[in-house]
Amino acid sequence: MNNFYAPSLSGNSEVVELTGDEARHIGGSRRLKPTNKVTLFNGCGLVGKGTIESLSAKSIRIKIDKIDQLQEPERRLVLASAVPKGDRLNTLLDMATQLGMSDFIPLKCQYSVVTDISNKIDRLKRVCVSACKQSGRYYVPTIHPVLTPVDLMGYFDINQTRFILAQPYPKSEQLVNSNDAQIQVLIVGPEGGFSKQELQLFDRSSVYEMQLSDAILRIETACVSLLAKINHRQINQNGLL
Repeated sequence: MNNFYAPSLSGNSEVVELTGDEARHIGGSRRLKPTNKVTLFNGCGLVGKGTIESLSAKSIRIKIDKIDQLQEPERRLVLASAVPKGDRLNTLLDMATQLGMSDFIPLKCQYSVVTDISNKIDRLKRVCVSACKQSGRYYVPTIHPVLTPVDLMGYFDINQTRFILAQPYPKSEQLVNSNDAQIQVLIVGPEGGFSKQELQLFDRSSVYEMQLSDAILRIETACVSLLAKINHRQINQNGLL
């Protein structure tokens, strides 16, 4: 699909000029030419269908033929996760965006190895944008500040939120109805697990526990597995499987 990110796209846009990475992508790796059709999105659900008018090495002019504002998904799918080391966070955000993650909250847990990603935010957003372009999702996920588990429990309206914790050995896994809360917060801890105090906090907060595997998973594997499992249950509940 010829999807390209254009944060300047508005409901009144008649012509959009792309520069930088997007221009190089169109004229370089995609080898598109004048008269080719493209789709632009601003990351907030606004989608423009257009035609390339002109292109150069530095900029692309696109005439907008049609603009639509897509509705936000009925439910926010928030991923609150400990941060893996190195480039594994890129992999996590890429796959989670494809699976419909609306928000990413980096968790600072007692046993976390990585606790600060403030110098990576711009690069991480580019990863999410790239995943949106590939998958045809037109809402770019929001990356939130680092929170502790205590902060997380007070971050959302408790009456609209369902918290679901990935646990290798849950006390008792309950069937989670994905249709009964506007916000689904999926929690994944560090590979060393949560501390006793953190688990007590989740227990007091009536957090649901869900087993993903009979093995101990890497952080990014657990995140993708949890998102896929919630998506599958929601599809079943909607009668699509």
